[in-house]
Amino acid sequence: MSATVFQWDDLSQFKLEGRFLDGYPPDLRTFFSPRDNLHGLLKELLSSAQHSIVLNMFGYADEELDTIIRGKLTSEHVYVQMSLDKTQASSVHEQRLLAKWHNHSFGNSIAIARATRSTRSRT
Repeated sequence: MSATVFQWDDLSQFKLEGRFLDGYPPDLRTFFSPRDNLHGLLKELLSSAQHSIVLNMFGYADEELDTIIRGKLTSEHVYVQMSLDKTQASSVHEQRLLAKWHNHSFGNSIAIARATRSTRSRT
């Protein structure tokens, strides 16, 4: 899988309006789901990774992004580390995706743990 060059100055293409607000700081970009094209942004960003990908995910269910990440796992030049919330990594779909990982390979790491605080409010 060849890496594409991610264009940091072209992030506005992933905004619904095609631009950021005037006066936006040049080192800060905000995107909103489902309004903006976050899938396209993540796809392009992950595809361009040349040295490392480090992810902390609450949910992991996107097959297209998983294919890109697993492609990086097989590269000897890209370090991949991912931490998943145990409750989100236990569904059938996520387990099917994660079964394809090469977690035993040198330089790859996937950790699945329970969050220290519940995401649900308790009364």
